[in-house]
Amino acid sequence: IYECNGCGLQVKGDRPAQCKSCGRLDFSKIDSTAEARRLGELRLLQRASIISNLETQVRFSLMAARADGTAVKVGEYIADAVYIRDGQQVIEDTKPGVMTDLAQWKLRHMAAQGMPVKIVNR
Repeated sequence: IYECNGCGLQVKGDRPAQCKSCGRLDFSKIDSTAEARRLGELRLLQRASIISNLETQVRFSLMAARADGTAVKVGEYIADAVYIRDGQQVIEDTKPGVMTDLAQWKLRHMAAQGMPVKIVNR
């Protein structure tokens, strides 16, 4: 699914050349229909001022400490959505199916770094 970065129109299939609604040429790719639906819900919550500062596909470094205490990057986690609700940052991921071992490891690592991820199941 592709989403217009201007008006938010979602289009299934191939990437369109131009948005039919607003005419913009830039689109974001959304990995699943469940994620696209959740993103639509979050955009409505933002319009209703229930959440704020909605960002999508936010990258977080997964860090670990060497034996000498030096921090080293061991991976990267990409959150589906990050927003502010009731003054707290919420990191959210939509998982429509079975969670892989790698995904579980990344979520545990994020929690260990003090950034728990809210999982939305569809």
